Amino acid sequence: MPRPGSYPLELYRGDTYRKRFRLNSKDGDGNPVPLDLTGWTGKAQLRPSPGGSIIIEFTVTIEDQVESPGQFTVSATD
Repeated sequence: MPRPGSYPLELYRGDTYRKRFRLNSKDGDGNPVPLDLTGWTGKAQLRPSPGGSIIIEFTVTIEDQVESPGQFTVSATD
């Protein structure tokens, strides 16, 4: 399992939040190439610290991998 990432957030009740990410791997020459996320599912949570209580569960949407390879969106609505 990947280590938790740290992203600064400033959210207020009633806000809608959306952030797009891209996952890359490396080709044989060490150049970044987008990962094909076809068939993948994602999970994202906001916690005060790793292993802490869940504050928000986000929706993770895998983008169309033909149009947006390696991309997924994390969103939350109160």
